[in-house]
Amino acid sequence: MHRIPVLGVDIVKVPVGTVLEKINRYDKNPNVRYAEPDSYRLFWFPQEGAESFSTNMFHEQWALHNTGQTITGCDPFFGCYPYIVGTPNADINAPEAWDIGRSHADIKIAIMDSGIDRTSLDLDNKYLVAQERNFVASYENTLEDITGHGTHVAGIAAAECDNNEGVAGVACSASLVSLKVCFRYENPDDLFDPLNGAGVCPVSAVADAIAHTADPNGDGDMSDHFDVVNMSFGTDIVENGVWQGLLGQSPTEEAAINLAFDAGVVLVAAAGNDGNNRKSYPASYD
Repeated sequence: MHRIPVLGVDIVKVPVGTVLEKINRYDKNPNVRYAEPDSYRLFWFPQEGAESFSTNMFHEQWALHNTGQTITGCDPFFGCYPYIVGTPNADINAPEAWDIGRSHADIKIAIMDSGIDRTSLDLDNKYLVAQERNFVASYENTLEDITGHGTHVAGIAAAECDNNEGVAGVACSASLVSLKVCFRYENPDDLFDPLNGAGVCPVSAVADAIAHTADPNGDGDMSDHFDVVNMSFGTDIVENGVWQGLLGQSPTEEAAINLAFDAGVVLVAAAGNDGNNRKSYPASYD
């Protein structure tokens, strides 16, 4: 189906139900270094809902600057009530960091996710349209962000600041590139499929995109690599007899991670969202 030249990897399509059989056959071929199934990385949709960006919401970003502020939540049944009460200074000291140094437009962050809404008020002036790419076109043939997750993540990373509108990103002056590696999964034939409503990121697409960030032009010259890669997804093994489709490590993904790391790319990946200390990949690679 596709080749990732810099990794020496072929993505091969086989008949349904024959994956393990084909892997065993490839493993017996002395010309094949390894064969593996194309696993998935997952994310779940953001639950924050839609907000108007017409007002300055920085005071609600307690993770960046926590003053002990009260954040109000509203619903149709109980009206408005204190939703979160902050703990002073339980934050990452973003304003203090910004006083020391700021990001700038030459810093290029690749958001490997479900896409980015480039019309978003806080992202439109920093989105590099010419460099966007879709690595899951066979699953979702659009660069649009169907789920909202990629846009959500992009805002956390680099939403504009000092504009008195919306939120502020940590690297609020950096540029953004959408490398789409995830799509919305729906299984109309099985309403109880535990993946229904999840964002699915095939490891083959993830590895391809990571390799791209190391060598964007595919010419072997990695001096023009991306500065930062953000991967807000990971293994998500459900226990107690429920879906356990992910086994963790992938040689292909790890090779891409090592390539990008050696090129000088800063790699950021999600872990710990479930409140446990289980290893999550790609975050847990060396």
